[in-house]
Amino acid sequence: MNVSNSVLSKISRRLQYFFFRSFFPAKKDGVYVAGWIGSGSTFIYQVLRELQVPVYKVHSLPRFHSFNLTFFTIRDPRDVVLSTALRHFSEIANSEGIKPALLKAINHFADKHQSAKEYFSARNVPNLIFIRYETFFLQNEELLIQFLADQIACPVNDRRIKEILKRTSMEANIKRMRSKKDFDEYDPASMIHGKHISNKGKIGGWLDVFDHEVAKVFHNALGDLLISLKYEESANWVKKVI
Repeated sequence: MNVSNSVLSKISRRLQYFFFRSFFPAKKDGVYVAGWIGSGSTFIYQVLRELQVPVYKVHSLPRFHSFNLTFFTIRDPRDVVLSTALRHFSEIANSEGIKPALLKAINHFADKHQSAKEYFSARNVPNLIFIRYETFFLQNEELLIQFLADQIACPVNDRRIKEILKRTSMEANIKRMRSKKDFDEYDPASMIHGKHISNKGKIGGWLDVFDHEVAKVFHNALGDLLISLKYEESANWVKKVI
């Protein structure tokens, strides 16, 4: 009997859901943080810890935690691919060049996260708030801290916000990162790994490394997601990448 890949995928997701609910029931007093690689979820986790609320950083689909407030971070998927290449495929980037690492990262993001399906599913999850990286990071972190505090009804003043930002800043996290050898080693309090910060959070860094072939491969795998997120209006951007 032939069973289609879509049927097997649905069965797999159902089994994962059953396993998660059986062994990791929803925590009524917890806030969850999830998101794509390099999209700011670790920063949000750190801020919520500073605000002294129970917080859990996860990598599964947000619908597993639909009874809890969940923050889900998103970012231009092309920058996510670059972060993935530099973080998880750094050996390939160093030995063979950035292009093979980018191609690996595209497959990793498309396959492991089922990113498009994940995003469209998450849009219907109750108690889920999307955080768009480009709106807050590298310019409006104080506003983001205030926003997070408002969502959990935690009063903060300007002084407290600045104190939190000092402990969770890019500079503070780079210092934590440099104390670890590689990504397998991490600080459980801050959730910062070795090689965690790959491009200092630069927005649009993909423009420096994508060539036309990489852009075409990306569009075939993740183009619908890119357009749905309004980072591009059409596939015309691919033609502009040389």
